[in-house]
Amino acid sequence: MRRLVLTALVSALVLGGCVGKATDKVEKKVPEETLQIVAAASLKDAFADIAREFERENPGVKVSNVFDGSTTLVQQLSEGFKADVFASADKKNMDKAVERGLVDDTASRVFATNQITAAVPAANPGQVKGLVDLAKRELKVVVCAPEVPCGNSTGKVLKKAGLQVTPVSQEQNVKAVSTKLASGEADAGFIYRTDVKAANGKITEIPTEVDADLLNKYPIAELKQAEHKKIARAFIKFVIGEKAQKILQGYGFGKP
Repeated sequence: MRRLVLTALVSALVLGGCVGKATDKVEKKVPEETLQIVAAASLKDAFADIAREFERENPGVKVSNVFDGSTTLVQQLSEGFKADVFASADKKNMDKAVERGLVDDTASRVFATNQITAAVPAANPGQVKGLVDLAKRELKVVVCAPEVPCGNSTGKVLKKAGLQVTPVSQEQNVKAVSTKLASGEADAGFIYRTDVKAANGKITEIPTEVDADLLNKYPIAELKQAEHKKIARAFIKFVIGEKAQKILQGYGFGKP
């Protein structure tokens, strides 16, 4: 009987100790803050890596990314979508954000560049050999819509080349064009060099001459409505810093 009582007491003490330790761990947990980023679709892979590195260096911070065409993002922000940081694929849409009172006119910083290029599925079903071939009416060419950064850049490239292309579709972001090329739904299209690299051999670049003034410059800025201003500024500083720049360049982005 004494042994049974003693065993029960020891068990109670052990269990009590375990509960106490578990409670201590909960009490010491760092409160989590979520930083909401809205960024151009072409930044999806690079920003996913950057977010992980930023979280690792900033315990208690969770980065949530939303990706889409820059024009669409500006519209969503104008309609009340809550976010802390906006990263655009061009200056034009960042300027729109400024005009609509979403960003201070001196807040944005260019953190990367990208180049538009003609591209085809790896099998090249349309037998495209050069930019001039894209004017052939029998080819299924897919581009970004004119108001989207990649569409605006595509228009400039075609104008300089003196080519008229009749696309079968105009997409709202560059990832949609890239997906159609990779799946073989299109014979050719215009995407960024970073998207060619991200396709892992499913898409082939067609040599496209682009002057320095046609390079897409990517600006980033804290939004006026930001709920986590201190963290937003820290994230922007991180994106401009050496570690994030190496990640961006690893995905094919150029230096600011």
